[in-house]
Amino acid sequence: MSDSSVHINHNGFREYDARWLYPDDINLAGIKHLGQGLGSQIISETKKDNPRVVVGHDYRSYSEEIKNALIDGLISTGCFVEDLGLSLSPMAYFAQFELNADGVAMVTASHNENGWTGVKMGIEKGLTHAPANSLSVIPSLDTSNRDKLMALLISDKATKKFAPNHQVEATIWDELPHLGRFLLDWKVPPHVEDYGRFGVKSYIEPLIEQAAYDNSYRSSISELVEFFVKRCRDAFPELPAWRGTLTELQVAIQDFNSGRNVGMSNNLEFIRRGMSTLEEAGRVNNKIRPIKSIGHGGGKLWTISLGEKYDIDAKEKATV
Repeated sequence: MSDSSVHINHNGFREYDARWLYPDDINLAGIKHLGQGLGSQIISETKKDNPRVVVGHDYRSYSEEIKNALIDGLISTGCFVEDLGLSLSPMAYFAQFELNADGVAMVTASHNENGWTGVKMGIEKGLTHAPANSLSVIPSLDTSNRDKLMALLISDKATKKFAPNHQVEATIWDELPHLGRFLLDWKVPPHVEDYGRFGVKSYIEPLIEQAAYDNSYRSSISELVEFFVKRCRDAFPELPAWRGTLTELQVAIQDFNSGRNVGMSNNLEFIRRGMSTLEEAGRVNNKIRPIKSIGHGGGKLWTISLGEKYDIDAKEKATV
């Protein structure tokens, strides 16, 4: 596996783990380099020459070969690896405590469908490996965490104030019925009601939003949609909006570019996830180009506004 064969899409690195389409966005050489990077970081953080790392993989047919490449990278840096084999993520986290390991890596794409892979990584037990002042604390702009409850540790000093897990779980168990009753009875005040998450207005610091945007699907898919919209307006100047399936969108983008791909336009899964992200973002931000979908499991029809006021360069002109 030579260095020249390495392929890693940098957009796969997220705030709390890493996710890629395999092998389109990352290959085995790239996974090995990921292992070398993680191993070097563990050695740097622990000040040990041969730190112990527990590694597991999920049920996907290709996850074991990805795990083996990751292990090769870890071992090449001097790490001692405990291979857990087929595992669930909680098993890997438990193993780090039980075996007193210095790091953990779990090869999994979580809830994503086949074709995806990823790695959940940790050094300090119970925490992701990134420090609190890094991108790990920047909110995700996708929807993967919308149904999860998280307790975030934002500084090392806070560890002394955290209750043991059994106390936290007992408190949640006691308080959950009261929280549920409160939510059932609660009426959203009109001045905060909106189409944002949970039906209320939300706010995010612009600098943090920009950093999260640059590391999300939105930045890439927005530019792809911009390309399509401008050429669609040129071809059909009287059309207020485009309507069709994502496959039709993919074909139209290539037709507008003489049959060639534009960016990741050949990746239908990227387009699907990106369009869903834009659709959700547009519900809470009226400056984003309106994108709507109708339909469910049998397929969806998408509508994209072709209005010039939503163009990226139109927003820039408005701020000058």
